[in-house]
Amino acid sequence: MFEYPVLSVKEPWTTLVAMGVKPIENRSRYFGFRGPVLLHSSLSVDWEAMENPEYEELIRVYRENNHLAKVLMLRHSRGHNSKLWNAPLQAITAVTIIKDCRRPEEMLDSLDPWYAQGQNALFVEHSRPLSKPIPVKGNLGIWKFRTDIKIPEFEEVHQLWKQQRAV
Repeated sequence: MFEYPVLSVKEPWTTLVAMGVKPIENRSRYFGFRGPVLLHSSLSVDWEAMENPEYEELIRVYRENNHLAKVLMLRHSRGHNSKLWNAPLQAITAVTIIKDCRRPEEMLDSLDPWYAQGQNALFVEHSRPLSKPIPVKGNLGIWKFRTDIKIPEFEEVHQLWKQQRAV
């Protein structure tokens, strides 16, 4: 039996972290956890972010290059603005390393476009999608996923993290 730490994240943020585009995940609470985690795409979607024109190109590129095996088509309409987003929901879709977490008072001077003022900033690195999503209900905070299946992408990132810590 294998046990993996998991963090649930709303779309489109899960995908943007998995693509290595978004290096900060914003959270209302501080996380002491450091190390590799699986990313879980929650059932909730941040539709306001989906309508942000700054992410339009990233969404287009993701849709054109989506190699995930199980895809759920979402359709969102608000007025005349309508978008399609291809991403699995309620599934573990990626792995990343939580390198650090900084409190809002440590981020007061941050100009990073991915940082949301007043939030705790989880800094992530070495993110990559899984070859196949794993359908599972999520949870809040860092939670444990138990399975009989070894997840090779997690093992690769875990080895990388151990090598970084040894230096």
